[in-house]
Amino acid sequence: MNSNSSLPTAASVDKTVIVLLGTPHTPLDVFGEQLAAGSRGAYLGDLNLSLGRTIGDLLQVYELSQTPVHEPLFAFLRAHVADAAADPGAFLNQRKDWSFAQLLQLLIDSVAGASVVFSDTSAGFRIGQVDRWLRALPQALFVHTLIARAKFGEAANQHYAGRLFVPPDFRDYCVLNKAPQFAPDLAWFQVHRTLSQALSEAAGIRHCRAVIDGADAQASLDLLTQRAGRPSASFQKPADIATLEAALLGEPA
Repeated sequence: MNSNSSLPTAASVDKTVIVLLGTPHTPLDVFGEQLAAGSRGAYLGDLNLSLGRTIGDLLQVYELSQTPVHEPLFAFLRAHVADAAADPGAFLNQRKDWSFAQLLQLLIDSVAGASVVFSDTSAGFRIGQVDRWLRALPQALFVHTLIARAKFGEAANQHYAGRLFVPPDFRDYCVLNKAPQFAPDLAWFQVHRTLSQALSEAAGIRHCRAVIDGADAQASLDLLTQRAGRPSASFQKPADIATLEAALLGEPA
C-alpha cells in the first residue's frame, strides 16, 4: 500500500461534515444519531481519532492506554472498510505515516449519505486536539455541545463509581493535606473553557453552540438539521442557534 508522506493537514470532502465536541457522559450519541438521520447522513460517533497527529501516533496512544480506546475505530473499520475487516490493527500499521486528515478522508469516503457526523468527547481536555480537528476539516461545521453541569456531575459519578481508574482531569489535586478528590465540575469547566477559546479564536471556521439535553435539545437538533442542508462558507454563529447558548461560567448547578 502506497502512503503519502507529505501528510496533508486538511481532508478534501464533498459531503456536509459536522463535528460534535463536548464532555463525556452526555447524550451526545443519541443527539448525533438523530442529527445524522435528519440530515440524510451517517453518524460515525466518537472513534477516539484526535489523540494522534498521525496514525502511527494514534496507535502508540492506543497501546499505552489503560482502557480499550482503540475499539471504536477498529469496530468501524471491520464494518465499513473491506481491506481492514480481517485485521484493523495491521491495516492501520501499514498506513502509520498517514496524517489525521488522511484518516478522516478514509472514514468519510467509507460511508454513504449526504452528511457525516463525528463526535469527540476527549478533545475538549486538550486544546491541541481541537486544533487538530480544525486544521483537518476547515470546511466542517463544529458544534460545541452543552449539558447542564449538575447532570454531567451525576453521570460522571455513576460512571466512575467503584472504578479503580479515574482520569486525572476528573480529580482535584490542589486540596492541601488531602489525597486527590473526585471533582467532575473541574472537568466540565475545563472542556467548555477549552472549546470556547479554541472555536472563538479559529478564523474562518463555522461553529456554534447547541444545548443537547433538556427542553432546548429538540430546538438545537431542528436548527442544526436545517443548517446541515444549507452549508454556507460564511456561516459563523447564527442568531437562531446563539439564542440557545448557556452562560458557561454562570450556569446554575
